Amino acid sequence: MTEGEGHLQIKASLIQSLEHFSEHEIRIQVATVATALQAESPLEFAYQMPVLSMGKLLGVPAVELDQLAILVKAFTACITPGSPSHEVQEGIHAAPSLWRFMEERLDSTFVSSLPQKTRVANAIGLLWQGYDSTASLILHGMLALEHRLLPVDWNAFLTELIRVAAPIQNTRRFMGEAGVLLEQNVEAGDTVLLLLAAANRTATGAGLSFGHGVHRCPGQRLATLIAEIALACWHGSRTPAPLFHSGFKPSLNARIPLLEALQ
Repeated sequence: MTEGEGHLQIKASLIQSLEHFSEHEIRIQVATVATALQAESPLEFAYQMPVLSMGKLLGVPAVELDQLAILVKAFTACITPGSPSHEVQEGIHAAPSLWRFMEERLDSTFVSSLPQKTRVANAIGLLWQGYDSTASLILHGMLALEHRLLPVDWNAFLTELIRVAAPIQNTRRFMGEAGVLLEQNVEAGDTVLLLLAAANRTATGAGLSFGHGVHRCPGQRLATLIAEIALACWHGSRTPAPLFHSGFKPSLNARIPLLEALQ
């Protein structure tokens, strides 16, 4: 959120590295994960798909993906605003293990132009930043598809879903200089809360869910492809039970449906 020249250069390298994954390769790898996943719960399926898929693309062996999912879940909770203190402590303990895990298994071609520590940090960044957000997108997709046929045009379906049911509802930015915003005086460095979900209602395409400009999320293509394949697998390879939507997971930033399969 405070990207300077150095951060932008790293981000450019990351974007270039992610572009090396062809759509065909991503589809094959993610479909392999989806068909092998035994999760019966909608929540478990939605949360496992992003981390297992991203881990596989980053070079983690299939037999170790479950361990990666455990570490990412713990680490994500410790840096998510509003997490209970015990989850924060568990995440703090998991962080060094997650670092060592990825350091030893990260594919050597991933942002190979950057120092090793930067490579590992960006790999972990992709894993935790996509954890809640992509799971949320998958869960919203399950709700939207419950009483309809699978879409013919997945891109149009997901683009509209991202706009009207933004997985991340808000984000924060910092004022680069003093000024006036909505008739309020703001100083340099002040925090500004951006309500992405509200802005999306009048936006076109996917809106601002993945950011804009230099802050645009480099993982948008991966997230939407993972969500598409996950939803196609969930509805195509099984007969999903009716869903009970009990509300939303407590979160300051994300809007994550709590879904249960009714027996």
